[in-house]
This record gives sequence, C-alpha cells and structure tokens, in this order.
Amino acid sequence: MAVPALLASCKDGGYGGKQEVAAAASCPEGFGWAEGLQAYLDPDATMPTAMSADADDCLFNQWSWEAFVWANAPVDGKPRFLSWQVPDDLVADPRDVPRTSLLRLDAHMKPIHPGIGTSNQDSAIVEADGSMLIGQNGYPVYASIHMTPNYFAVAKRNLIATGAYESNPDQDDYFSVGDAIVKATWYRLAAGETAPAGAYTTQAEVPVLQNNCNATGCAVVPSGKYEVVTVALVGMHVVGYVDNHPEFLWATFEHKLNAPMFADNSFSFDANASNPGNFTFYKAGTPYSQSALLVETNTNPATVAFDVATGKFSPATQIVQMNRTGGDTQPNGPSNITAINVASQKAVRQFPEQFAAAIL
Repeated sequence: MAVPALLASCKDGGYGGKQEVAAAASCPEGFGWAEGLQAYLDPDATMPTAMSADADDCLFNQWSWEAFVWANAPVDGKPRFLSWQVPDDLVADPRDVPRTSLLRLDAHMKPIHPGIGTSNQDSAIVEADGSMLIGQNGYPVYASIHMTPNYFAVAKRNLIATGAYESNPDQDDYFSVGDAIVKATWYRLAAGETAPAGAYTTQAEVPVLQNNCNATGCAVVPSGKYEVVTVALVGMHVVGYVDNHPEFLWATFEHKLNAPMFADNSFSFDANASNPGNFTFYKAGTPYSQSALLVETNTNPATVAFDVATGKFSPATQIVQMNRTGGDTQPNGPSNITAINVASQKAVRQFPEQFAAAIL
C-alpha cells in the first residue's frame, strides 16, 4: 500500500472571524481516537459535526483529520468530494457548457500579464494573493471547488450574479450543520512525467490558454477550449459547519513532497542556505532568499513569460513551507498538531488499500 506521502499534514486554520480557543494539555484526546477514523470511510458516513462551544484547539485539529478522511473516502472508485457539485453548476446551463464525466478545472481566472483595461475574473489558477503558482514543469497549479448538496443549494438561492439573493424572501437563509466545501489544488503532469510519490491522480479537462493582445499589452486568457491531461492532488482545504460554530471550521492539508518544511517560526531568509533535494515546487539548491522565494506573478509589467505553443509559463515558482503546522499560536499548538498527524498517519496505514489509492 502506498502510504503516507500525500496530504498527510494537517495545519491550523480558521474560517471567518477569530475566536478564543482553549489550549489543549495533550493531543490526541480520547483513547483510540485515531483508530476511529476508519468509520468515516463508510460510503454513507456524514461529516463529523459534534463540537462544543468551548472545545479546545486539539479537538478542532482532530476534526480536521476526521473531515479529511470523510471527504476523501473512496466512493464508487473516486474520493467522495469529487462527486459534489462545483461552481459551474451554480450558473451554467449544461446545454451551453457541454460537460463530460471528467473533473473540469474551470477556465475562470485572472488574466496574466494584465494590460490596461483588462478585467479580473474568478480564479482557477490564481492564488488568494493574486499570484499564480507555476510548477517546475511550467504549468500553472489549478484549483477546484466542491460543495455538498445543501451547501450548494443555499449558495444557489443566494447567488448575487443571478439575482437570486435579491429575490430570496428568506433574508435569514443560511447554511446548516453538516454542510461542507472543499477546495482542492492540482498539479498538472507533463507528458511522460511521473506524479509526486504517492499522489492521487486523475484525468481532468483544463483550459487551453491564449494571448489576448491590444495596444497596451497582452493578457493570457482561456480560449474556450479544453484539453484532457493528468493532474495530481497536492493540497486541500476542508471547510465545514459543525455544532456551535456557524463560522465554519477550516483545515488545510498538503502533500508532504510539495516543498521543504520548517518548524513554525524558525525560518529566516538566507541567500547562503538552501535544500539539496528536489520537491514538486522547489528546485534543489534554490537559495532561501527573498528574491528567489517572494516572486509575484500577476504584475504589470509582467514578471512571467507565457509560451502559447506549449501552454507553459516561466520562471517556475519556488516554494518553502515556512510554518509547517500553519503558525499555531496556542501553547504546545505545533507539537499537538504534529502528534495528531503522527497518530492519524499511523492509523491510515491500516486502512483498506482502496483508501490509499484514493488519496495517497
């Protein structure tokens, strides 16, 4: 069984406003907790929702693993979350946007190399900070969003773009306990390229990109066409609504081979330091300098080049995980997260092989 290379590291996170959370004495809490993760593999299992109003940080982080296992449990041969609805389903008429059974990494994106007058769109290859993550092979990292049925229904009833929000008579319409949404990130493999060790891979439709040029410059935009490629799952946010927490909980998991990782608050920029190993998003020997690691890719004038013939960008983005457990500030927070990760990884090694095939 191929285990625990992928998405095996929970990181501290939150969704919505910050709340004061009690510090845990030790983690995990509850005898045999990690062994109980296997229950979430059941095809009929529901998202874990039990959470007290005064739960400590350990319980929130244990929920992260419970929700992760649940979302990735193999159902009909693929991770559970891949059967959920996606943003295109909110507004697209299937008659206008022909779809196949393949994962489609939507063409909505911010234009790269923006010129004057070019508008921004919702992102599929652009990160939250407006930049784009470029893999070592030159392809952008893609993102997809997947919503559980009731989450999707609430979002559709309140979608501003379609006028649904204004016409919804229920002004208190909100999500329910058990609703969840996943944002997954995908690394596109080049022809003949081997996936990161242990990564879940699948076929996906990705947009064919083109240059849209005018007198002020060029923008890289979707052409409206798609091509079928192989993508590897390299990261995931699992977001869920649990008891006593309408602000939603947010857990982050990343592939262990994405980048060099440092203990929280231990990294410092140093042009004379580097890692000798190659990672998915780090080339061996790249200096740990600000000029090498803090490179914006959505700038005007452009700092990246696009080759329309290959669909590739350059230069590649070099990544270092500066806080491997997310910068947890609770007493013993990083060590508690590490303890939960170790216990969970050990339990996952005992899972049926089809689970490893789904996520590892």
